[in-house]
Order: sequence, then C-alpha cells, then structure tokens
Amino acid sequence: MTPSQTAALDPQRIAGFCTVEGGATSHVAVLARSLGDRQGEAEAVYHLAELAYAAGNVPEALLVAREARNLAHDAGATMTEVSSLNLIAAVHFGAANLSDALHSIEQAIVLYRTTGKTYSEGQLLNMRGLVEHASGELDKALGTYENALMANQGENRLDATAVTVANMARVRADRGEHLLAVSLGEQALALAKEHDPEFVPEILARLAMSYVALQSLDR
Repeated sequence: MTPSQTAALDPQRIAGFCTVEGGATSHVAVLARSLGDRQGEAEAVYHLAELAYAAGNVPEALLVAREARNLAHDAGATMTEVSSLNLIAAVHFGAANLSDALHSIEQAIVLYRTTGKTYSEGQLLNMRGLVEHASGELDKALGTYENALMANQGENRLDATAVTVANMARVRADRGEHLLAVSLGEQALALAKEHDPEFVPEILARLAMSYVALQSLDR
C-alpha cells in the first residue's frame, strides 16, 4: 500500500487495515495515525509487536511493544498498555533480563488492578512467577503461583490453571520435591488434555523428567 493510497482512505468507511510489510514507524503507519483513532492505533501497534515476537524478531518486538505501551498510555487505553507491558516482560524474560522483566510485569499487574477486572490476573501473576523462579526466588514463585491459581479458579480459567499448576510442578522439582512435582504434573496434564491441548507435549516432557528423578531417589 502506497502513501497516496493510504491518504485516500475514507475513515468513514474504513475501520482499519493490515499491511504485510513495514514497521509501526513506517510512512504508511504514520499516515494511518492521521485517521485519528489513538486507542485503535495503540492496539494495532501492540498486535504488530505480538507478530514480531511470534516471528522471533525480539529486538523489533521490544521496540514496537514499547511504542505500543507509550501510545496506549497517552490514549488512556489501559488494557492495551497492560498487554504491552506483559509482552515487554516476556521479551525481557526470554533474554534473561530478569530485573527488567520483573519491573515490567509488576507495572502490568498494578495497572491491571486499577481496571477492576480479574479475568487475566492469573496470567499476569503466572508471568511474575516465571520471573521469580528464574531468579532463584523459589518460595516467592510458589506464593505467586498460589495467588495465580486462586485468580484462575475464581474466573473458572481451567486453561490458565493447567499452565500455573505445571509451573508449580517445576518449582517443586527444582526444590527436590519430586513426589509433589509428579503429583502436580499429573494434575496439570489432566487439565491440559481437556482445556489446553497444545500444552500437553510440554507437560509430558516435564512430567517424564520428574518421574526419572523420583525413580532415581528410590534406588
């Protein structure tokens, strides 16, 4: 799509558009901003960051997620800002920038709680638990996962519960509590089979390692 084509769009008839190529700061996107929907712009830029992250383009994902966060903040698009902060935390976590990851997810949690919503609280807490676990704060991670579990159960989020229970199993395994790790892993597997099938292979791999560790203790 050329700049002239973008400029010719009628905002009364066009709700939005998606381009295959070009970044959030490209000349086409800049012209799109002139259509005036600041919250919609923030959300669109956030989805660009998601696409970059899914494609493995981590530097681009971080750059665009930060732009989305700033746009959302300025536009008062709180949920988009929360999502952007969560994505920023995930990018930092993947790069082992744990202090930055923790800072971003803490900001996301605090901001999310101002909305009065609860549906996604467990997912945000789960991200914080991952960061705490990776930082070696195993007790903190377990406490965070317990809170995530309660939040998930309050919203009947059985898919998110499967992820949280599986992560709790990992913490127990790292503490050498392999019997508990196996028990939690089996619970997570049962939940995932029904509510999050894509997560089943990962849980099975973790569970197998816990079984091996448990058997080695019995010898």
